[in-house]
Amino acid sequence: MRHFVVGGACPFDVGVDILVNNEFGMLFSDGRFLITGSLKVQFTNLDDPTNSLTANVSGPGVITPTADGGAVIKAEGNWFFFFLPGDLGAGSAGAAVITTGLSTLVISGTGDLTFTPARNVTDLCAALA
Repeated sequence: MRHFVVGGACPFDVGVDILVNNEFGMLFSDGRFLITGSLKVQFTNLDDPTNSLTANVSGPGVITPTADGGAVIKAEGNWFFFFLPGDLGAGSAGAAVITTGLSTLVISGTGDLTFTPARNVTDLCAALA
């Protein structure tokens, strides 16, 4: 079952099918939100559906609100991130990646994004091309 489509991150649309979702979250009194559990997803190149990849993107991770109304996402383990052209600064290309290890995404109160990926990054666009 197609759960959603990511358009604009890759040269082709990517279908995202959630195969297993046993994730859950815990909200702490200081505003932090912990995400943990199991999440397995199949990614499909919708221009060429014979190209697909199944991944465990279970995390865990913590989302911490910031004083300016933004948030910091501290992503550990395996995560899926996608960015549209311009999301990571003027002129930046779109991207869809699976990270393994510690990645950080800072979202400012004005919506600016700063992404610090883990050492291990799978370029999902290249893997599905």
